[in-house]
Parts: sequence; C-alpha cells; structure tokens
Amino acid sequence: MRKVNFIAGLAILAVASSASANSVPVRSRSSYGSGAPTLQTSATSMSDGVDILTQSFCSDAIINPAAGTCDLVFAFSITSPLPAGITSLTITLPVPNNTTLNNNVPTDISAGILTNDNTPGAFPFSPNLTQDQVTGLDANAIVAGLNGGNPTFTLNFPDITVAEAQNLALFMEVTDNNSPSDADGGFCFQAGTDCKASDIPHPLPAPLVVVTTSVVKTPEPTSILLLGSGLVGLMGFGRRRRAKA
Repeated sequence: MRKVNFIAGLAILAVASSASANSVPVRSRSSYGSGAPTLQTSATSMSDGVDILTQSFCSDAIINPAAGTCDLVFAFSITSPLPAGITSLTITLPVPNNTTLNNNVPTDISAGILTNDNTPGAFPFSPNLTQDQVTGLDANAIVAGLNGGNPTFTLNFPDITVAEAQNLALFMEVTDNNSPSDADGGFCFQAGTDCKASDIPHPLPAPLVVVTTSVVKTPEPTSILLLGSGLVGLMGFGRRRRAKA
C-alpha cells in the first residue's frame, strides 16, 4: 500500500512541477492530493520585519494510515505587507535536524513557489501568482538555490512586482532520517503499526529573511540630539585651542 501511494505521489509531483524561466520549482495544491491535507502544527515568526506563517502538513497524496506515516511538507507564507521601497528579499528555509530534502525530481531542490489551482483544502498558496505567471517571470525575478544545504529564494524588484510577491507562499519537502517504516522516509503522524508517537519536527523551522530597500531611514530624535551635542563639544574644543594659541 505504501509503495503504491508513494509511486502515485511521485507521478503527481513530476507532472505538477514545471520548470520556469528562472528554474524555480512550482507546486500547486493538487500536487499533494485532491483532498484536504492533514495540518500538523503551525507557528508564526518574524525576520527582518517580515511576518511568516509556518505550517507542517501530511500530504494526502502520499500517506500510509496503516503504518501511521506520511510524507511531510512545510508551507511558509508571508503574512505582513512588504516594506516600502523594497528592492530585494531573500528567504532561507532551514532544513530541520534529522531530516533530508526530498529530491523527487532531478535538479529539484524540493522547495519552491506554492500556487493555487482551486483545489479545496487548508493548504496555503500564493494568491497573486499562478503557475503560468511564475513560469513567465523574468529569469532574475526569483532566484533559487541552496545555502549550506538550505533552500534560498531571492526576489528581485521590479522584475517581480510587489503585488505579485505579496502573501507569497513557499513549500519544502523533507524525509525522515529516522523513519520507522522500512526506511521509506515517512514521518509518524499518528500511532500505527510502526509508530508509537508523532515525530513531526518541533519547533517548526523559522525562515531567515533579509530585506533590501531603497528607503533612506530618517535619524531618530535621540540620534539627532546626540549628533548636535557632539558638534557643540567640537566647537568648544576648537575655541579653546584658538584661545591658547
């Protein structure tokens, strides 16, 4: 049962993955099955002023209820407005300890843009980017790669617009290095034949965000006061030197 589901899941993922002009992997909701995926845990975090909701799901396309294991997917969605004057945004997705990126497709980093295809379910998606739109983006709009084994995505504006990037959602697929079920890479999500308890990674990985903007920050009143005090002190020092001369 497990092997059949796994093969079917791989076929779905292979069909749903499309190579965009900038080689960013894309998944849609239906990549993970036609039903509602099983939400495991969720958490919010902030990095460089950007709020991100992180959620873990059991993909219902690749699940083994008899063994109590499933293929795990993390979803990351930006929930706060993007900063004014943004020129680039880089998101790094940390791969949890004791897990490995699930490289189902050759040259695929098992992480990318999550888009909507009107499939029912709780899985998040990028509301302002369809799969075709991602495919049609300029090669420099979204640059994907790995940093120390962790997937990274850099959005460059205006190659991608702020409207398109708002509420962006990403996915990351991982396998369990300590899988209890014939080393199939599945995670325990409920008690089953081979599972005594859930081993879904906790706490959830918190993405690292680096934002670059063209906005010049206005000095705070305290900073201005300190600068003024320093200038007054320098002026007094100069007068004393002239007086001695």
